[in-house]
Amino acid sequence: MTPRTLVRAGVRIGVLLPFALAVATVVSVMWPALVPRHMLLFAHHGDLSRWPENSLEGLLAAAETGIDGLEIDVARSADGTWWMIHDDTVDRTTDGSGAVGDLSDAELASQTIDGGAGFDASVHHGLHLHTLDEVLGAVAGGPRLMIDVKSKDGASAIALATLLKARGLTDAFVLCQSTACLRGVKEVDGRFQTVYGAPITWDSTLDVYLAFAPTGVRWPKVPVADLFGDVAMFVPEGYTGDETVYLDPARRWGVFLSVVNDPRAALAWRARVEP
Repeated sequence: MTPRTLVRAGVRIGVLLPFALAVATVVSVMWPALVPRHMLLFAHHGDLSRWPENSLEGLLAAAETGIDGLEIDVARSADGTWWMIHDDTVDRTTDGSGAVGDLSDAELASQTIDGGAGFDASVHHGLHLHTLDEVLGAVAGGPRLMIDVKSKDGASAIALATLLKARGLTDAFVLCQSTACLRGVKEVDGRFQTVYGAPITWDSTLDVYLAFAPTGVRWPKVPVADLFGDVAMFVPEGYTGDETVYLDPARRWGVFLSVVNDPRAALAWRARVEP
């Protein structure tokens, strides 16, 4: 090959490479809108449309709808046991008070749910907190799980992931509050799907970026994040309107999993758009 031929080849490559990269970028960003994915639906804290958050009754009701998965929150007691509860304290959702980490298993078991999202004092009576072990036993063989670890500590994440692995639940999603948590989960077993609510897509231990509706599910934010991994959407329980209005754009932009508050309404929406 002559020097002139080499120069011409170099010029062609210099011209065509940026063009090829530009086309690849446009296609990767537009592809989710052109070919929407089947969307998985996970019930947020259970069935919030009928039961209080993180109640066993709400989880079982959500499971009965045929929902794909259940999202629950867990925190550890003073005895080191994992309990299904959202906050650092029990004050907002029960008749007790104090930090979860300062209360014994016996103290947590004695408390009654009397507040929180989905709670209706005229309907819900005598509901109690449950341990994660009790929950796993009750929903065994049912929907897939997403466990929200209410701790930024890597050691806590390792303890939770170890428990889940012992129960054969390495297909679970684990929602983390820190990169230390992400890495702790992956250290136990790489099959866990780690989820994080911030765009740290360069972290190799992050599998799913969790976008927040309505601000998170917008072009180009979601498609660009999807270049690095999967994207899920979370609809906060404080939203009181028709949350299915967020599912259409989420599906259009390639969101593969949404955490919803009303399982029946979400399933009815999916039946309409994915017959």
